[in-house]
Amino acid sequence: MMTKKREEVSSKMSPNGKISVPEGVVNWLFKVIQPIYEDGRRTFHDSLALLDRFHCLRPRTRVFTHPDGTPQLLLSLYGTIGSGGNASSPNCVPVIMWVPNLYPVKPPFISIDLENFDMNTISSSLPIQAYIDSNGWVALPILGRWDPATMNLTMIVQEFTSLLSEPSQDRVPSLPPKPNVQPSLERTTPPLPPKPNSPHVQPPLPPPPPPQPPSNTVDLMDIDNTDSSSTNHHEMLHNLQLVVNELYREDVDYVADKILTRQTIMQDSIARFHEMIAIDRNHLQAVEQAIAQTMRSLNAQIDVLTAERANVQQFSSASPLDGEDMSSIAVAQTEGLNQLYKLVAKDYALTDTIECLSRMLHRGTVPLDTFVKQGRELARQQFLVRWHIQRITSPLA
Repeated sequence: MMTKKREEVSSKMSPNGKISVPEGVVNWLFKVIQPIYEDGRRTFHDSLALLDRFHCLRPRTRVFTHPDGTPQLLLSLYGTIGSGGNASSPNCVPVIMWVPNLYPVKPPFISIDLENFDMNTISSSLPIQAYIDSNGWVALPILGRWDPATMNLTMIVQEFTSLLSEPSQDRVPSLPPKPNVQPSLERTTPPLPPKPNSPHVQPPLPPPPPPQPPSNTVDLMDIDNTDSSSTNHHEMLHNLQLVVNELYREDVDYVADKILTRQTIMQDSIARFHEMIAIDRNHLQAVEQAIAQTMRSLNAQIDVLTAERANVQQFSSASPLDGEDMSSIAVAQTEGLNQLYKLVAKDYALTDTIECLSRMLHRGTVPLDTFVKQGRELARQQFLVRWHIQRITSPLA
């Protein structure tokens, strides 16, 4: 898709479908635009179209200083522009066009190249003078009504050249003092500037520039843009297509790696989620089984308790001992066993009393002489109780 779009861009550069910009300039332009501009594709297309249309312009990168003092590296297109796009026309102006990094949202900045500007090369009466301020900045009408969707760099230069081609306006006010002297000359004066081949305009043409001395170094920005070799154009387009295809393949590989990585992560997450669901399902089944087993056990115990309760109620309803004293019923079968029962109870009571007396001595509640006296008495009683218990239990053994 990107290759087709690049071929469409190249086909629109010139009528024969081939661009007249050297291959080295195209490659350099593509490399420097991408890291600087937000919309690198649109900036590259419009810049290449401008260089293909106006061979008098050259690209370069320079530091541009904004009005607030902030420096920024931008692409600048510089050269001498004349009427009709001809750099050798009588009215030609050296200009510099700065392309902002937010192009095409923001229009470019145009200024006069004051270092190479000669006041003798342009008439002060041209309409273009009305759009140039004292600092050399050019405020064309197209910049005031800039539309990013429909306007481009080529349209700006075309409007600039059209203003250079307009006739002078200061000769008409000078004629009113002599209205009847040269009426025919007054009517014929405005159309003369657009005719460079007229014999009346031929004498004011400036002499051709002197030949430049040969240089041993080759500047990429000074390469002639008028090379019409079909082989060079074909090779340039082929190399550009290779670069675009390589970038496309890199983008596809990068996106494919990203998608594969995220797909693997999502698959692992789904697998772990299914494992967690299986563990929770097994735990839930175990809890349900434990609850069912507990319910069965409780129901069985409830049935047992219900049966025992029914037996107790049946026994209570059939028993005639409701008004009897239970203590009178719980007696031994013989008098000796009843006496043994009382002696054992007294033995336990004496043991508890001796232990209580011991705690009171340790706390300091009972003095030592009282403890000895009472302890001796309790021990004597316990000895006698145990002697009686032994006498009763000996015949039973």
